[in-house]
Amino acid sequence: MSPFTVSSMWCGRNGTWSVAVLFLAAALMIPACNDSGTGASNPGTTAALWNSVSGSGATGNDPTPGVLLWNDPNTAPIQGGTGTVGNLSYNQADPTDYSASSPLANHPLATGTPMDSAQEQNLEAFALAYNNMLAAQANLGGGGLGGGVGGVAGIGGIGGVGGLNQVPPLYSDRKMELEPRAYCKHLTLLPPVPLSGPGTSLDWRLGQCGVNPAEQNSWESVVPASVTVMDAASAWNAMSGPAQARIQAIAGAGYCGAGYWSANGVTNWKLDIIDLPLGQVP
Repeated sequence: MSPFTVSSMWCGRNGTWSVAVLFLAAALMIPACNDSGTGASNPGTTAALWNSVSGSGATGNDPTPGVLLWNDPNTAPIQGGTGTVGNLSYNQADPTDYSASSPLANHPLATGTPMDSAQEQNLEAFALAYNNMLAAQANLGGGGLGGGVGGVAGIGGIGGVGGLNQVPPLYSDRKMELEPRAYCKHLTLLPPVPLSGPGTSLDWRLGQCGVNPAEQNSWESVVPASVTVMDAASAWNAMSGPAQARIQAIAGAGYCGAGYWSANGVTNWKLDIIDLPLGQVP
């Protein structure tokens, strides 16, 4: 049983963007999203600033030359939902509500290692490209089409300086991938178990993944495994209506994360979006 459905309705701004146009925008307008260790120019898109644990303190006056001076956080488990990366089961997150006898006990709540990070980032790129399209459209004619508040009414966002209209930003974030990735893995590899207890709340699951509790208006969409989806473009098409409406409703700064898992002929995709006050990050 999945508590999520994909609607075919959307509250668009002057039409639907084609997959081809969106993906082109993603390639041209969105900073590369990778784990190369170089980071990214926008907040919320920060890649890991470490690549391995092979470094050592073998130079200078280090009292323990050759001994590793740090641990790669990408490999660390989340403890009690207070961490930001790693793996976490329902039982580890909440042994009271999900005891060892619970059907959900060993199901993943957060998964730090992706099956295919490129697939996840491709889906995120469609969401980011759509937001960039809104920004470009809002400023056609020097901002003359603006006038909406927070991207809800009209085409534009909050009136900007110099006649331009500012559409609230949307970023991808590695921490935001933990929950959707785990959920896709949960659906793909394990016998279907309906969510129960506090886990029925996306806010609770995101909180266990260490996401900023100031997040609001959290949204999620799962492409059911019964829908044949082989790539990120198809996944975006399956969820784009509700996703577009959610992106338009961002009031502060939006952050998204995608999940992907495929095995034994079953593939699942999921996209999460949250809204945070400007200046805050997940």
